[in-house]
Amino acid sequence: MKRLALLLFLITALMLAACGGGDEAPADTSAPTTAPQPAATEQADAPAAASTNTPVPPTDTPVVEEADEPLAQLGNLDNLKSYRARTQYQGEGAREDGTPVNDVVTVESAYVNDAGVDKRYMSMQLESLDAEEIDGFQGFEFYQIGTDMYMYGGEETGWVRISGEQSPFQDPSSEFLLDSSVIFTDLDSLNRERPDEKIAGIDSRHYTFDERAMLNFLNAGTGNVSAEGEVWIAKDGDFVTKYIVNVTVDSGGAGMLDPTLANGTLRLEFELTEANEDVTIDLPEEAISGTNMAGFGGEPLPLPEGATVTASTSQFAIVQTDLPVEEAQQFYDDALQGLGWTMDDAGSMSFGDMVSLAYTKDNAKLTVLIQADESTGTTQVMINAEESQ
Repeated sequence: MKRLALLLFLITALMLAACGGGDEAPADTSAPTTAPQPAATEQADAPAAASTNTPVPPTDTPVVEEADEPLAQLGNLDNLKSYRARTQYQGEGAREDGTPVNDVVTVESAYVNDAGVDKRYMSMQLESLDAEEIDGFQGFEFYQIGTDMYMYGGEETGWVRISGEQSPFQDPSSEFLLDSSVIFTDLDSLNRERPDEKIAGIDSRHYTFDERAMLNFLNAGTGNVSAEGEVWIAKDGDFVTKYIVNVTVDSGGAGMLDPTLANGTLRLEFELTEANEDVTIDLPEEAISGTNMAGFGGEPLPLPEGATVTASTSQFAIVQTDLPVEEAQQFYDDALQGLGWTMDDAGSMSFGDMVSLAYTKDNAKLTVLIQADESTGTTQVMINAEESQ
């Protein structure tokens, strides 16, 4: 799954690549083709009047193009109140060990700020990957409502709720993919093209480029990677509204885009499809019901003050709390018994900094494992629920 994980990481981040655009028609500065004629004046014994025809200026007077301010940096999604976008990644070639590469990943993404709450959606479909690596996997759906993050991984995985800090939309390690100013590392290498265009209704300047514009991103300094492409950038806001990148790898990988590709080609396309329009993102009811833990009758899992749910499904949850192990144990013992759960003394035990508690309620069983997490300095609580039919 190493290669799959790389692709998921790549495409998840690229969905939030900066977007924007513009189009501006050049002003018509052509001069009139015929000058006005002065009125004739009669004078006695005057020499013959000079011709009143004035020279006609040429009709192909060049249009004066609008001068562009140099691009200092690129903007990001903060320029938009809402958007929908589509990204597609295609890779073909081979790894160092000869493993063939034939990958196609398509992502639809959306964003809206709804009454001050950031809402994001992303669907990711894998159209072509090695069968042994995906094992029937077809794709993901992600929803982020404020700090709440939900993921649907198909019928077998179901819905999973994770903390906002673990969201692919917020992953610090993918920051370089969320900011197009990092992808296009040399804006001076962008070549201005005309005419301008509208992308998703946004006036966008058109540029072409080669690997020099993406030198650091592709790690192309060795000369083993070449690239060419086009990018459209919003006139108002300098954010990317569309780009097309074609990369050829002779050896050594394609930097941040795919460091494991020994040789082959990569194509990356992004296009903003809606901007500042009426975008609606609503969390499906099954996302909430599918992550409510069994045995709690749809009520939320008890949490110590300040605790974070790292991940949860209908049968499993991981919670992090600053409470010491003994205090976390006391909290859950009091909270669960207050909700009608009965401790199973025979199934409970403690050893060192780890405590395992067992509870029953009606037709449900609950196991609570509490232990110190030395890597974070917090206490980790793992809860497993089983509900018989």
